[in-house]
Amino acid sequence: MGVKFDEQVQEFLQKVDEQIKEDREENNRVIENCLEKLNYSKKGFSKEEARKKLRHTLTCLSLAYVLCDVVNTFLVDAEGTLKDLGGTLNKEDKHCFNQFLKAFNSLKQWASMCSKFIYVREDSKNSIQDSDWWYNIIRLIEDRLSDNPLKTHQLIEYLLNMRSEMGIFDVEYDDFKREL
Repeated sequence: MGVKFDEQVQEFLQKVDEQIKEDREENNRVIENCLEKLNYSKKGFSKEEARKKLRHTLTCLSLAYVLCDVVNTFLVDAEGTLKDLGGTLNKEDKHCFNQFLKAFNSLKQWASMCSKFIYVREDSKNSIQDSDWWYNIIRLIEDRLSDNPLKTHQLIEYLLNMRSEMGIFDVEYDDFKREL
C-alpha cells in the first residue's frame, strides 16, 4: 500500500510541476506583451530590470485582486456567524457595515479592472483557487500564531530563510516589527 501511495504522490507532484511550468510560461508571455508597450529604456531601465519591476507590479495587482476576494469571504463568514448566533447589528453598526461593503465593492471592482489581464486564461478558477488558498492560509496563521510573539518570530524567520522563487520582494525582519 505504501508503494501505491508513493506513486500517487509522485504523479500528483508531477502534475503540480507541469501546472507551475504552464503558469510561468503564461506569466512570461503576459510580461513580454506588456514590455512591448512600455518605454522602459527611456526611463533608464534595462529590459531585465523592467521585467523584474513589471513582475513585481503584476504580482501586486494580482494579490490586490485576490485579497479583495478574501476580504469578501471573511465578511460573508462574519455575517453568517452573527446570524447563526442570533445576533443582529444595531442601526448605527448596520449602517457602518453597509458603508464598508459599498466601499469594498468599489475597491473590488477597481482591482478586478486593474488585474483582469493577469488572469488571461479562459477559466478564472486560478484566481478563485488563489483566493481560497490565501483565505485558508490567513486563517491558519491567525489560529496558530494568535498573539504569541515567539511563534510570530519563528514563522517570520522561517519564511525569511526560504529561497525566493520570484526574486521580487526584498524583505528583512525589521519590516515585520510591530508594537507588542
